[in-house]
Amino acid sequence: MRKPIHHLSTDSFSNTSLPIKNTFVFKNLQIPFMSKIYALLLIVSLGFIANVQAQNITNYTISYSSAGSLDAMSGATSLVGSGAIVAGYNDDNNSGVVTMPGGFTYTFMGTTYTQFSVNSNGQVRLGGTAIGGIISDFVAGVPYIAAMSGDNSAGFTAVQSGTIADADPISYVVTGSSPNRILKIQWKNFQTPFSSTGTIAGNMQLWLYESGRMDMVYGNMYCGTASTARSIFVSASNTATTAGHFILNATLGANPTFTAAAAPVTNTFPLGNIPNLYSAANGSRWVFTLTPPAAATAPTGLGF
Repeated sequence: MRKPIHHLSTDSFSNTSLPIKNTFVFKNLQIPFMSKIYALLLIVSLGFIANVQAQNITNYTISYSSAGSLDAMSGATSLVGSGAIVAGYNDDNNSGVVTMPGGFTYTFMGTTYTQFSVNSNGQVRLGGTAIGGIISDFVAGVPYIAAMSGDNSAGFTAVQSGTIADADPISYVVTGSSPNRILKIQWKNFQTPFSSTGTIAGNMQLWLYESGRMDMVYGNMYCGTASTARSIFVSASNTATTAGHFILNATLGANPTFTAAAAPVTNTFPLGNIPNLYSAANGSRWVFTLTPPAAATAPTGLGF
């Protein structure tokens, strides 16, 4: 008759005739070999599910605030001299590819990026290929973020500013400590549509979090021409599961809506301050936020 096993140890194996072949010890329990396989498959499956969720734009949580603030961009790096970006006024100018500093990485739709490029029109491209001058639509396989689409401008000349030309029409800075850092990109004296003579403009920022979250932060947003059509969108490709756009609400003070789509829809801006995008001061800035799904958590405490 076999002896009962109360605990597993070297002595237990020497004092029992119970076969221990293909068995692993997990604390005081006997874990068959196949259980190890099942546990590994569970961990792999959780990772796969999390990655699939991150690759569908509808799995992102969309939220809004009209109580945000623009960052002061202290210590920011100017992109003047990168690609075609110049001091002062920039119309359809784009930067070269910029490596995110300090080992910063940003994950969007399941893909992790270490580089970005930006143009003066209010658009960013993730990855190692430089962005073009004007982005107004989704493109298959290309990760774009358009805090404002279309033909706009960034930066003031000395005449426009009344003093000197902007030395930092487009700049970026990383704030915080890893793993909670934020890469912040700013378009200074941003005008919709472009104007080399306009004197009314506001700053606009894009915040990319190490966690995968994204904020679009809007300042004194002004439109210099009546009935200007512009879209605001994010896209990893050109399908309804990989891209979407924001539509501003017609009711003043009401939140916009986000729609997943294969092509962006434009907003029509009136001449003057852009309703539900303009704000006069920090503490009242509009912020559009996309938060990725939480990563699935694998079981802990397993030993084999």
